[in-house]
Amino acid sequence: MQKRIIVKAGFHERNNRPVSCNIEEGLKSVKLTDAKEDIEIPCQLEGGRLCWVVNNLESGKEKEYLVTGKAGRPFGNIDLDEKPGIIDIRTGKGLFASYHFGNVVRPFLNPVMGPDNKSVLREIVEKEDSPEHDHRHQRGILVAHGDVNGVDDWSEEEGHGSIRHDAFREIVSGPVCAKITAENSWLSREGTKVLSETREMRFYSLAEAGIIDFIITFRAAEGRVVFGDKK
Repeated sequence: MQKRIIVKAGFHERNNRPVSCNIEEGLKSVKLTDAKEDIEIPCQLEGGRLCWVVNNLESGKEKEYLVTGKAGRPFGNIDLDEKPGIIDIRTGKGLFASYHFGNVVRPFLNPVMGPDNKSVLREIVEKEDSPEHDHRHQRGILVAHGDVNGVDDWSEEEGHGSIRHDAFREIVSGPVCAKITAENSWLSREGTKVLSETREMRFYSLAEAGIIDFIITFRAAEGRVVFGDKK
């Protein structure tokens, strides 16, 4: 198998840009090469799609890649380190982020490390006498809403709802990105299920920064769901 792929920049410069395209189903491995520079590019297969990162593509220009159906050389992975209730996302630079899903009110990411290897989020607040205790529910990067069929799934005040982690559909490491897909249930204070959520998170470690890509899918599996206007 051999294919050529052309990526066009359009009106903007493209640097550190994750891209993907359809490719043959059933492939076990591929090799991706910059056709002009003859440099092998880290890539990753996800079913019938090929993923990689485009660099140094000027606006109005295009870049050609060569794909062959053979194994390329190994590149360093973005790894997922599973622990009870937590998954650490690690790159060659160290810890990138931690996903908390066990024994929490709502699953969240914290810390998330910036380019200077310092977290861009504040520490998790637990103590009642903390000066930031009034915003204890802001634990990191998470999904929440203040009125879902009348359920407070934003705060941690009396009567609040919760989001329960049910299962992981995918936990995948790779040279381009790591991927976590989780199935969650949004619950009322009494534990009644209000809706189902699928949370897909991709983690990219690039030369100058990191990218976290969230895709959230809600399903009204238990009947009609209304997100109220709280702001």
